[in-house]
This record gives sequence, structure tokens and C-alpha cells, in this order.
Amino acid sequence: LWQGAPADVPGHVEAMLRGARFVVVDGFYLRRAMHPEAAWRAPEQARFYRALMSGELGFEVVADFPREPRLGPFRWDESDAEILAVAFDHLPMMVLERRPPPSAGP
Repeated sequence: LWQGAPADVPGHVEAMLRGARFVVVDGFYLRRAMHPEAAWRAPEQARFYRALMSGELGFEVVADFPREPRLGPFRWDESDAEILAVAFDHLPMMVLERRPPPSAGP
């Protein structure tokens, strides 16, 4: 998974990811983990999401579904809305897929 998982990665997270082909991430948790204060409020969660999104865990984004409610031709941009006001109705989602491991070579 991590070429030797860091000690701060919970074992149950590593075990769940080991057999996963896909990971689905919603914008609520990703936004919380990427917040500047996350490093001291929830350091393990922040490190996990940064490692996941950087590709360090072996996954890459294959689909992105942004938050954009629509009614016919009308669209509402909620990208700057307070997260709790929209998190449960128009949740942005990302799908990540495990990359094949690099070949061992000749």
C-alpha cells in the first residue's frame, strides 16, 4: 500500500484499502481534511486525504461530480456556500481507482 505504511496510518484503514479497487470520496470529508486547521484538529485524517489525493496511496481520480444543482437550463453555483448548508443535498463526489502497480522490469 505505502511501501511500508507510516505509523500514523490506522491499521483498519490500511486493511480496507488493501483490497479496494475504487474509493469514493465526498466533498464534505475532503474539504474538512484539506482545511488549513485540519493539521492540528485531525492530523491523521488530514494526512490520509492528502496522501490519497496526491496518488501516494496508489489511487487516481477517474471521475469527479462537482456540486452544481440544476433545474432545466438553470444552474446554481454553490462552490462557496457554507458546507453544512449544502453537504447533504448537493454533495460533490470523486471516484478514485487503484492504479496498476509499476512493472518489476526485466
